[in-house]
Amino acid sequence: MHEDQVNNESQGRLPEVNPLTGEGNEGVLAWANWKNTLLLVAGLFVVRFLYLYLLGPYELAGDEAQYWDWSRHPSWSYFTKGPGVAWTIWLSTKVFGVSAWAVRLPALVSFVVIMLAVAKLATLIAKGDERVGFFGALLVALCPPFFAAGQLMTIDEPFFACWALSALFAYKAFVNQRVGKSPAGWLMLLAVVLGVGFLYKYTIALLIPGFVVYAIVKRKELGTFKAKNLLLVLPAFLVFLVVISPVFIWNAQNDWITVKHLVGHLGIEGGDRVITEAKPWFTVQKLVLNPLEMVGTQIGFYGIPLLILTIVSWRYLKKCKDAMPNLWLDVLFLIYTAAPVILFYFLVSFIKKVQPNWPVAGFVTLLPLAALPVVVEMGAFKRKRGEWEAGGKEGKKPKFAWQQNFSGTVIWGTVAAMLIMFIPYMSLIYPDFPGMRRVTGFRADAALVQKQIEEVEKATGEKPILITDNYQKTAKFAFYLPGNPTVFCAQYYYGERPTDYDRFADTDLKNPNLKGRTAILIGLTPEKWEKEFKFGSVVDSDIKTSSSTYRMMVGTNYEGPKHEPAKH
Repeated sequence: MHEDQVNNESQGRLPEVNPLTGEGNEGVLAWANWKNTLLLVAGLFVVRFLYLYLLGPYELAGDEAQYWDWSRHPSWSYFTKGPGVAWTIWLSTKVFGVSAWAVRLPALVSFVVIMLAVAKLATLIAKGDERVGFFGALLVALCPPFFAAGQLMTIDEPFFACWALSALFAYKAFVNQRVGKSPAGWLMLLAVVLGVGFLYKYTIALLIPGFVVYAIVKRKELGTFKAKNLLLVLPAFLVFLVVISPVFIWNAQNDWITVKHLVGHLGIEGGDRVITEAKPWFTVQKLVLNPLEMVGTQIGFYGIPLLILTIVSWRYLKKCKDAMPNLWLDVLFLIYTAAPVILFYFLVSFIKKVQPNWPVAGFVTLLPLAALPVVVEMGAFKRKRGEWEAGGKEGKKPKFAWQQNFSGTVIWGTVAAMLIMFIPYMSLIYPDFPGMRRVTGFRADAALVQKQIEEVEKATGEKPILITDNYQKTAKFAFYLPGNPTVFCAQYYYGERPTDYDRFADTDLKNPNLKGRTAILIGLTPEKWEKEFKFGSVVDSDIKTSSSTYRMMVGTNYEGPKHEPAKH
């Protein structure tokens, strides 16, 4: 029985029909129980793992390779990100060895965590109705950004997993407050998971304003300002600070470089990027095109049918708010949790272009909201269809907005999943297929570079050093060359932002032990290399790579940089 029904009976009123089940729907979707939810999640994990292990058509993207290279240099934090992703990859490759599937396995595990957390949250809000939980998990799999992020080991999927768990634990804490139980245990779990999420992606801090505003706006129902509840917030906050402390300790020791990076990322003076000229704040691009692009990409990412499904569910649940106020309170929790990150990046879009993945965490708690009316909606659809069939199929076939858009979501999500999994094979037919060069074809260039390494080693009697003009190239060559050698990055010397390669001891281009060595240079031109670094000579290699992006040169008698980075 729903909590609202208990309240109605205690006040002498007849119990209301639970709007999440309706009347006569006990047998509707009876197969969608927790056991089958686990089978769904396990089945998807096995299929995707076999795909990852046996097929794996995606080569490591530049950021994935960079995070793997970070994992070879354990640190309390890094220039652009917290240490979570590097620590996670370190553990996975330590256990399973260095391979693309081992690097990516944690992303797939995170996908499973998101499905289970959303399923559990939906089940709890539906007061134990496991059918709602099953469809909550299914909607995660059908939501393209969550499926896609489980394919690549960036910071996103572990961050989404921490977001989902944080929402689950926060909900449990609020419910305990509401019914007079202590939320202490759930608050501590929330603090830990929020902190771990922060180590992956700082954006998880945007959950906090959602929780706070919800607690204040619904203070009467939640007992927010009762002393026993307020006193528990402080120890939880201290636990959160302890978990995230590596980022702040490291930054304090490194001139707050991450803060400078984030400022530079917004194109504001004082960051880690040189602002050559002030850009106007009020332009059509910033005030119109960027916000429209942000909204459009989010609709496309979420899926148009799923967006309509969510709106239909919200409208249905809103109609029930007077009869079932506690259910509406739960719905508001889902909305307050989603809103800050989406609103924040919408505002950012007026300053700079927003990448499609940035606001996606807000989708996490919209999925259980979309799933909540599944039983009553599918029950009504089943009855109407049965009546229509019993009547000889006279008249129009029954149509229900929820059912139609759920079917559309299945089609949208399935097509997206197939494209995500198999579109790399298009590069076999069309090598210049848009976007695929980032995740295909690199092994061939690495093989050509290895051939040049062997020629230099044969001619000089020692291995050459390898320097590229970009951190992603550096990381990818380090991963795909035999033996995973140390590769150097020179982008800071060409006016680009600094990277962790500028601080790692074994990738320091000023290391005197490198002097006199032959260098293989990737990218740029001989003239540009000779402008920034001292060489005996720099000439193009006789071995031609796939494009000018990977233009290969050989520099003799390396003597180091001519000056400090960004001083020219």
